[in-house]
Amino acid sequence: MELRTVQALGAVIRERNHLAAWLAALHPSVLAPAPEQGEGWHRLFLRAGGWQFTWPVRPADLSLFDHVQRVPASDARARRDGHTTAQKYLRIRTHTAVLCMTDDTST
Repeated sequence: MELRTVQALGAVIRERNHLAAWLAALHPSVLAPAPEQGEGWHRLFLRAGGWQFTWPVRPADLSLFDHVQRVPASDARARRDGHTTAQKYLRIRTHTAVLCMTDDTST
């Protein structure tokens, strides 16, 4: 992969991790080691709207998550519920739609 492409991808991942860290400050979350991702990687486990959301966190971005409790991979809160990336995106869209609903009975 071209160096410029690698740098651009790194910037996108960093931006995503800033947003994930913000979400983790707003919702119950834990961070657990994810050795299957690579040396020093972790996985963020976040609960919102009754659903689980997970994201891998590379070692370079761990400091963004200093406010998130670290747990061992064996912790019950760090067990994936089996959702796929597509399901995660559907959950995000669904939860966003629910948050945007308004009560139209006042009109």
